[in-house]
Amino acid sequence: MRQMTKPSSLGSYAKENDGGASAGRTPSNAARVRAAIAAMVGTMLEWYDFTLFTLFSALVFQRIFFVSSSPEIATVLSLGVFAAGFLARPIGALLFGRIGDKYGRKNVLVASLVMMGTATTLIGLLPTYAQIGAWAALPLLALRVVQGFAAGGELGTAITYSAEYAPPRWRGLWAAMPAVGNFAGIVLSALAFRWAVGLSEEELFSWGWRIPFISGAAVLILGIVIRSGMHETPAYIAKDSGGIAQHLTLQQVLLRAWKPMLILGIVYFCANGTAYFFQALAANFASSVLMISRVGIANGTLLGAIGGMFTVMMFGALSDKIGRRPVMIIGFMLALAAAAILFFFLKTGDAAGFAVVVVIALAGANAGYNSAINSWGSELFTTEIRLTGMSFSREVAGSLGGGLVPVVGASIIAATGAGASRYLFALLSALIGIAVIAILMTRETRGAASDMDIGEVKLGPGR
Repeated sequence: MRQMTKPSSLGSYAKENDGGASAGRTPSNAARVRAAIAAMVGTMLEWYDFTLFTLFSALVFQRIFFVSSSPEIATVLSLGVFAAGFLARPIGALLFGRIGDKYGRKNVLVASLVMMGTATTLIGLLPTYAQIGAWAALPLLALRVVQGFAAGGELGTAITYSAEYAPPRWRGLWAAMPAVGNFAGIVLSALAFRWAVGLSEEELFSWGWRIPFISGAAVLILGIVIRSGMHETPAYIAKDSGGIAQHLTLQQVLLRAWKPMLILGIVYFCANGTAYFFQALAANFASSVLMISRVGIANGTLLGAIGGMFTVMMFGALSDKIGRRPVMIIGFMLALAAAAILFFFLKTGDAAGFAVVVVIALAGANAGYNSAINSWGSELFTTEIRLTGMSFSREVAGSLGGGLVPVVGASIIAATGAGASRYLFALLSALIGIAVIAILMTRETRGAASDMDIGEVKLGPGR
């Protein structure tokens, strides 16, 4: 087995060992597929839980946990609890990132799965405002924070795990696999939400809303079974066996990797803000301004997520051919197109038109920029700091974007009503403009991971 005397990127290790399951040994295709499935299934549960809360927070929770407030204020308060989960995500990312870089990726993936699944199941058992009054919001807030903490450790680790197992020529496709689980989780949550809102008002707000959350326990058990059989990644094993320093302090990580963490953070801020703009804010706008039914909103989300399960792999493979930067920019441009249709062309009650918007936003925009961000982010760091650098920058910036944008947007809708369209479009346009500028400030990373120094990306014109 070749000994490595200095830090090495995943790209150079993969070229020497082809991502072997142990140092010096190349894994079979079956081993790689098992690794991808393990990452994907856990992410499916995580995003079933997280998206389910998103859908219910915008349309249901304000009527069962914040009854004393006006409808507009109740929506803002409900989305505020939703945002609290984002505030916990950077803490989870930092803790799990440090654990994952020191002790392995597998431990993090199992722990985050158990935390998320347990919190979601307990949400389905909570007392409501009708039972304990205003106190009902407190346990909801606490469990949302646990969800956020777990989510902070999940996606960055799943992406890192998949990327470190990937064949170098197909890292874009491989790193997109957790996003397939992401969309699958959205599909499951949309189906559950679609079932719930199909109930009568009395059934939905008395017991129907609980069933989708409690049902998450079944997916949790499946995820635990699959992830318990995981193995460590080839790059992590090589790091241990090759003598690469593995006990870098957080200060050392920040000093070595502040440039790529900053650029990655800016793009993630805009990406998460754009994603939740459509998943939470657009649903609120469609319901309160366009008067589209809850069933119509759920159907649109379902169609978009089903399409995204396939297009995210297509965009991931495309990034292996034309580069990460072009695919990310394509995704953001599709988001702008979807917003233009939503705000300037849809008429009151146009559920079919709203479905088209959500399909473009999820299967086009979200799939496009997320597939390429996954591989791009993993290629900005070397093994000993990859999980900390990627997860922390993703969750700090992503939490600000995904948590604040829906709250700001809901406040705009509450203040301006039907006149909110131009302000919301301006908000999204600003996010996308910032993202594109940040992407263009960094060079293309496709095929260049082996040439990187520790945590350093060259800024300037892309090649």
